[in-house]
Amino acid sequence: MQQLPFTKPGRFYRGNLHTHSNASDGLYAPEEVVQLYRSQGYDFIALTDHFSPEWDYQITDTTGLRSAGFTTLIGAELHTTGLANGMPW
Repeated sequence: MQQLPFTKPGRFYRGNLHTHSNASDGLYAPEEVVQLYRSQGYDFIALTDHFSPEWDYQITDTTGLRSAGFTTLIGAELHTTGLANGMPW
């Protein structure tokens, strides 16, 4: 019988490594995104807004949104030149 990893002793962190804000195609401002995840018991998120010309190649700086018990990772969703049908990838 296989044991589930979360039944073993240790410290587990709840996080999301891919989410967007309204700095690209998300619905909420970075501050709101962080607050929503923090209020749901997350320990960390990586705000990975689109790094593309459509969004002026911005990287969302979330360092000022960190707090005791909650951290953010700087990230971005990178894109290549696109698919054969012209859609971004």
